Amino acid sequence: MITGFSSACVTLSGNGENGKAVVYLVAFHLFFVMFVWSYWMTIFTSPASPSKEFCLSNSVKERYEKEFSQERQQEILRRAARDLPIYTTSASKTVRYCERCQLIKPDRAHHCSACDNELTDTRAKFHVLFLFFVSTMFFISVLSLLSYHCWLVGKNRTTIESFRAPTFSYGADGNGFSLGCNKNWRQVFGDEKKYWLLPIFSSQGDGCSFPTRLVGTDPEQASVSNQSESARSIGSNQPFPIKPLSESKNRLLDSDSQWLESGSEEGVGGSGLQKHIVD
Repeated sequence: MITGFSSACVTLSGNGENGKAVVYLVAFHLFFVMFVWSYWMTIFTSPASPSKEFCLSNSVKERYEKEFSQERQQEILRRAARDLPIYTTSASKTVRYCERCQLIKPDRAHHCSACDNELTDTRAKFHVLFLFFVSTMFFISVLSLLSYHCWLVGKNRTTIESFRAPTFSYGADGNGFSLGCNKNWRQVFGDEKKYWLLPIFSSQGDGCSFPTRLVGTDPEQASVSNQSESARSIGSNQPFPIKPLSESKNRLLDSDSQWLESGSEEGVGGSGLQKHIVD
């Protein structure tokens, strides 16, 4: 629970959203204080005992103890309970009377064998509030943790990479493995939607090698940049070497010099051919 809130607050703070982080912290501590307060009242509030009006007077108690007939005893108890706020009876339709405490049981009261006393429930409110606050805290914390990890899947990052970006040949890049939200999601959950909610392995890859985006280019802009570069090369009648996406995915640490050399050679050949045609 605390880990979920901490992760969410650290992520928001790292993204510059300090206002949201403060709101989350205030909400968390408010619910935490109410949770502890309700728990304290539930544990340490003593249950109420029946008032003296439910106790038999000495004269009525003597007459009750002298009677051996249960019918006569019930008649005495019915007369004593006539003016009491009692609406329930026992399963056998008799007046609920506690022999140990020697009093008529109020509605919904019971004899506690642990404390040897007749008790009525006055802690229901505290118990319900305790359950409400603790369930709300866990709901918010688990929901925030779920949202955080769904965001990580959409960005194709691990938990460590969200705090420290991986370093490639061109420098640190937190989106180095991001292929776009849809492809990122399918890399983790797989292409078959029917397996997404089943706890079976359906992820792409073997967990040791991972595809990467085009070096130094946002994955959503990679196709657009390739098309624009091709258009420029055709418009100027000069071939422009374009680095294949597969190479940039799997060989991020390779040098780009070979592409520059091949590009210059093709440029020279192209100019020579152009000169020959003009001549």
